[in-house]
Amino acid sequence: MEAAVACHRSDEMIGAAGLYQKVLQRFPDQPDALHFLGVVAGEMGELEKAVKLIDRSLQLNPGNAVYEQAP
Repeated sequence: MEAAVACHRSDEMIGAAGLYQKVLQRFPDQPDALHFLGVVAGEMGELEKAVKLIDRSLQLNPGNAVYEQAP
């Protein structure tokens, strides 16, 4: 997750997305990876995918204040 967030903060969206996906391969219900992958999807114009991912993250971890801002 740390490497994914670092890529995201550096605006390396493709690299960040790949790293978030690797986390989700191992931990499919990891809410932070779901959320931030959704943020990346939104930033890349994939709005339907973004909404699905972010909704899922909120189902798993409702009310998480971290989700209110991108990394």
